[in-house]
Amino acid sequence: MESSILNAICTKSFLGAEPTLPQKPCKIQEDEATIDAILQILKDDTKEQIGCKLERILPLSSNDESGKEEAPSLFREVLFRINLEWGKAIHIPSIIQLLKNRGQTLLLFKVMLEKALIEVKKTWEPISINTLADDLCDDEFLTYLEEALTRHGIEKSKVIIEVTEYSLFDMKKMPKFIRMLKWVHDAGYRIACDDYGWGDNNINRWTSILAHDIGVEFMKIDRKQVNLIVAAHKELQSETTNLAGEERDIVSLWYHNTLYVIRQMQESGSIVIAEGIENAKIRAIMLKLWIKHGQWWLFDPPKTTQ
Repeated sequence: MESSILNAICTKSFLGAEPTLPQKPCKIQEDEATIDAILQILKDDTKEQIGCKLERILPLSSNDESGKEEAPSLFREVLFRINLEWGKAIHIPSIIQLLKNRGQTLLLFKVMLEKALIEVKKTWEPISINTLADDLCDDEFLTYLEEALTRHGIEKSKVIIEVTEYSLFDMKKMPKFIRMLKWVHDAGYRIACDDYGWGDNNINRWTSILAHDIGVEFMKIDRKQVNLIVAAHKELQSETTNLAGEERDIVSLWYHNTLYVIRQMQESGSIVIAEGIENAKIRAIMLKLWIKHGQWWLFDPPKTTQ
């Protein structure tokens, strides 16, 4: 697996598109009946077919690897799925584009927000919820968010708005999106950049984002990117290699470029979180690289809510 990861790095310039591993094909067929069924569930007042799980973000230095509830957490990410009548469970990320084509992502956000706020009141720990750039730029989004928090009696600090790295670099929408994100931050909401490593980790672009001072409190490194970092770290620390000299140089450039961006975010005040911490070796490497928080199975398998 590591050799395929290293090959992924070598096949693309570290200054351009991110190296990616082969993706499993989406199992959701883009048929009208499926989308109609999903929309009907979202509009249903009871929302009984919408389930959610919680993943805690925990300090990597914690000695507790059991996932016990008393372990301290930074916040919890709320993950949603929709259960269709014919027994198929659909995870939200796989249908985002389909709902976007119908102009229904804001409806999805409203449903997710209501369920997430119920989870907040169970423990009063902060939760994070994923948000699309298009929705964030919609006036109805902010109006509904304010109203929902007031109705539930929850402070803004309990809700962390997660936006994807790709949203930050959508050049057509970037100026408006940056303005709205800054407004949201100045209004008292907390912001996380999700899926770092899916987009473009070019240093100049990240520097321009930091210059806007939009208050990205948390930067989450995508699981695939964590695997790339771990593989590159092992390769560069090893005395033996299967890579040619030029390939090893490419890996080194990509690795140090990525760490530079992470350091820049940390120096700007962001807390960096590594996703996909599935074993102690990955945790140890992240700690060596001064990444102090993590998410995933080593500490805390997702908990199904009641």
